[in-house]
Amino acid sequence: MAKQRHIDSLIVREIVNDLNEAETNELKAWLSDDKQNVARYDRIKSSLQSGQVIKDWNEINLDSNWDDILKKAGKKTFRISPFIRYASAAAILLFAGVWIIGLLSNTTISNESSTPLAHELPDGSHVWLKQNASITYIEADFSEDRTLKMDGEVYYEVQKSTVPFTVDIGKTQVQVLGTSFNINETADSTEVILVEGSVRFKSNTEEHILKPGEKAIYSTKGIQKKNQFDINQIGWKSGVFQFSEVPLKKVMEQVSSYYGIEHQIAPEKAGLLVSMNINNSTLSEFIEELTFILDVEIENKTQSLIIK
Repeated sequence: MAKQRHIDSLIVREIVNDLNEAETNELKAWLSDDKQNVARYDRIKSSLQSGQVIKDWNEINLDSNWDDILKKAGKKTFRISPFIRYASAAAILLFAGVWIIGLLSNTTISNESSTPLAHELPDGSHVWLKQNASITYIEADFSEDRTLKMDGEVYYEVQKSTVPFTVDIGKTQVQVLGTSFNINETADSTEVILVEGSVRFKSNTEEHILKPGEKAIYSTKGIQKKNQFDINQIGWKSGVFQFSEVPLKKVMEQVSSYYGIEHQIAPEKAGLLVSMNINNSTLSEFIEELTFILDVEIENKTQSLIIK
């Protein structure tokens, strides 16, 4: 963030020809590094140049204007060096651009909690972040450029719009106009699950259109599309799970994110097979049913279940 603010300040100072040769070269190198940098440069420059602050700056005669200020203040003998006057005027211009730079800065939302974090985006879309997930976007531009970056696992309910909604995931992208879907990014793969609507999932070499109930996985083998997904994969957000003879260990791994709990299982109980449905059940209801069908003892400590 500090690096970005430094670059933003160079852009503003370039507009008033206040850069030395080294700073000019630094800005040019940054612009040639990424197309998104050029887009950011154009947004800041356009916003400042279209504003009154640049028009006023171009009309300033520092000697006469400074004398006018002194007269209005009743100071007839006080003088100030030209360097200080220019520095003061430049500072005014820089402060005038701070609000633009602030709006163009990235907004990052992270979830360090064990329970899903809900967040509303500027366009009215909603996202739910699983533990250790994060999203980054530019708030001021979001209505015209609905693009964000993410890490971890995030569920999306995208507000319909003529402006495409794009999730940038490094080597892949997901593009939609309005739909509900889940993205799980790991070190080795990216998985997209479509709940409703349609999405375009693409890499540098291929792309696939997903329909409701389908999922696709990107890995070193490319994008592999499957016709159906396990509903339990998005249970962490929906609260809906369906288990049919699933080992207890796997059941607990999947429901722990939804309930925001940790768990410990006695080794001899980890392989017990579980058949049950969960439909937004409370933690107490889940414990009661699991205790009944498996005939186990469950100790409910703060944010942790111990299955004996």
